[in-house]
Amino acid sequence: MAVLSERLVQLQSERKLLKKDIAKAAGVSIMGYYRYETGERKPDSDTLIKLADYFGCSIDYLVGRTERDWLAALEEAEDEYLLALALEREKNSNGVWHSLDDITAELGITQEDIDNTEADFE
Repeated sequence: MAVLSERLVQLQSERKLLKKDIAKAAGVSIMGYYRYETGERKPDSDTLIKLADYFGCSIDYLVGRTERDWLAALEEAEDEYLLALALEREKNSNGVWHSLDDITAELGITQEDIDNTEADFE
């Protein structure tokens, strides 16, 4: 299960997670989790389920049976679909997308407000 060790390290790093939080979610000690990362120990099936749930991925992805995290890919596709739906709802009654000018006018934001805000971040 060398792939498991690599995936645990990768997921922790990508998501900027703490070992203590992952260990707690998995129901193991920090040292126990560290041993999974180094490949010294292999988690039992219950712990694998907890790790997959915590990381939001499949067990197959964790153990290297698939190269792509299909669960995350499905969630990403769902997020894109929901965003498209939300944008569709932003059309005005004529079916025309709101322009930035329309949105700022509705909110009472002037170009001067925008320029001042941008200057604050420089």
